[in-house]
Amino acid sequence: YSTKYAYEVSSLYSMDEYEGPLEKLVHPAGMKLFGSKVHEGYVYRPEWTMPDQNDTVDDISPSGNAANNFMSPAWSRDGTKLAYTKAVIPGGSVADQNARGIHTSTASGASEVQHTNGYGDNNPRWNHDGTFVVYAGVDGNNDKQIYKLEVSSSTSTQLTSGLYDSYSPDWSPDGNQIIFVTDKDGVYRQDLYGMDTSGGSLIKLITGKVLSPRFSPDGTEIVFTERKATSPWRDTQKEIYKRKNDGTVVRLTHNEGAVDTGQAYENRTPADVWGDNYDPSWSSDGNYIIFTTRRGPEYVDQLFIMRSDGSDQRPIFTNPDFNI
Repeated sequence: YSTKYAYEVSSLYSMDEYEGPLEKLVHPAGMKLFGSKVHEGYVYRPEWTMPDQNDTVDDISPSGNAANNFMSPAWSRDGTKLAYTKAVIPGGSVADQNARGIHTSTASGASEVQHTNGYGDNNPRWNHDGTFVVYAGVDGNNDKQIYKLEVSSSTSTQLTSGLYDSYSPDWSPDGNQIIFVTDKDGVYRQDLYGMDTSGGSLIKLITGKVLSPRFSPDGTEIVFTERKATSPWRDTQKEIYKRKNDGTVVRLTHNEGAVDTGQAYENRTPADVWGDNYDPSWSSDGNYIIFTTRRGPEYVDQLFIMRSDGSDQRPIFTNPDFNI
């Protein structure tokens, strides 16, 4: 298998309140890796980078005002286009406010097109032929909902509704189903649901604290992160699971490296909880899963790879300058 993979990341700033988690997505060609390098001081400079195996980087940041935070980039299925979110840094200008929303560009960051202007628009995911993008946005009641964007016309259609939040969508490889996380069955719920591309035929797939669900390349399995209730951290520990085609769920990671110090949740420190595994993505052939882990007392993000059954877990990229 190739040792170069692709991921999507959010920008990382030196101030803690603006440090966001990254999300990863395997490039269809299996050769690019996105990272985000730390910048010192208070200069908000978004940077999309592609570390190679020698930890050198090429900056392919889309053009635009540096006050915009580029987040959640997603490859089209054929690897020729990107969809991503521009979020506005607090204090941004009117021009910055107008630039927020879902954008698309070529794989190099050129030919950028803005499609939406919602302040909460995020997590775009392409359909199978690159004609539509599904994303999460905010409705008039300030609830998160799932929307479908026709790329050619920049027309969005709302697919979910209700006084609850729905977010983190993904599109099946055949283009027939959209999955998403929702709390429609109760406050603080994070259940996984599926629906058709018109928003109908709702079906619950997983009950639990689900995060970042991703279809396998053949559409038969879904890998996801779940918050795990482990004393003394309540539901803060993150592990990676896989839903098989028959509906059974298999746990793939086991909190490797975490130490239960016996401290109360409120008194825990980063060193006490290292061991999180999260944000999984599939290799283009479906044989491997790439994920982020913090299985070390340094509490540094590391990029790991494992076989799709959870075996043979090993690091493929570690650099303290990158939030992976």
